[in-house]
Parts: sequence; structure tokens; C-alpha cells
Amino acid sequence: YACKDAIYTYRLGVKDMHTLNCNLQPYPNSQMELYGHVRKLSASLLETELEGLPVNKELMVKTEAEMKIQIDEYLPKLRSEFDDYCKVWELNGHYTEILKRKSDAGRDRVQAPTFSFESDKQLTWLIYDGLKLPVINRTKKKNPSTDYDTLKLLSESYPELKTIVDYKDIKGVYATFVKGMLERVENERIYPHFN
Repeated sequence: YACKDAIYTYRLGVKDMHTLNCNLQPYPNSQMELYGHVRKLSASLLETELEGLPVNKELMVKTEAEMKIQIDEYLPKLRSEFDDYCKVWELNGHYTEILKRKSDAGRDRVQAPTFSFESDKQLTWLIYDGLKLPVINRTKKKNPSTDYDTLKLLSESYPELKTIVDYKDIKGVYATFVKGMLERVENERIYPHFN
């Protein structure tokens, strides 16, 4: 696939050069200059893909450990701030599961669920059913949104969401820029792919 891409791109480039030389005579230098910049950028991106970008893996590992501690410190704080709502969700979930069982033995084995702030579904319940906040954005599937931007916007009017917003913020940075990048490190470098 990459070879086919390269061949088509090369052919289009040759065709572009021909078009530029034939049809754009009033501004040939500026068009050729633009084409030259595009070629240089393309070569630079290819070099970056092949050579990779150097990273300080030791610093990244240290940052990962520090951020994990920060994330873990948020969970008890979130639980204490929203404990009553979490308990309602847990009791409702437990009761619902018990009702699904037909025998006493089956009902006795049902474990009470634990509310998780990492679950978008449970967070949706907390914000829109528990706290009864207004729905200001929806997902593509038309469900109420709990993405960072939506929660940030809601927190401007409902400051009780600030801890959840801070938690989602640090989790997003951690997942994308720390854990996500560490997973891609090879030989102290990250090899990006530019599509």
C-alpha cells in the first residue's frame, strides 16, 4: 500500500510539474517555489519517519510514575465528594442484578458493584441522572456527552464538577502524551507515521 501511495504521488508530482510549466506561465517562479517547498516538506516528513524522534525515556518513565500517583490520589477525593450518588448507583445496580436471579442461592451470590469514575456510562449516570445537570452536548449516538470539553463547560456553571474535570484532564494527558508515547518508544526514539 505504501509503495502504491508513493508511486501515485510521484506520478501526480510529475504531472503537476508538467502542468505548472505549460499552463501557469504568468507566475511560473512562485508556483515552482511552492512546489519546491512541498517537496522539501515531504522529504522532511519521510526522514522523520525513517530516523524517528529522539526521546528521553528515563524522564518519560519518571513522569509516568508521578502522574499515576496523581491519578490515584484523585479517586478517593472523587469518591468522597460524590459518595452519596455512588452509593445510590451501587445499590440500584446490586438490586437490579438480584432481581435477575431466580433462586435464593443465585441472589446470595450477587456481588455489589463499585462505582468507577473511569466508566463513561457511570459518569453519564452521575452527571445527568444523579446530579441532574442539563445535557449541553451529545455523542454521535445521541447519548449525553461526558467528554472533557463538555464537562469543562458544565463546570463553569456547576463548580462541583471541577474535580471530575481535573481528573479527566490529567487522565487525558497521561493516556496521550505519557503512556501513549511510551508504548511507541523503540531504541530511545519514536517513529511517527504521517498520513
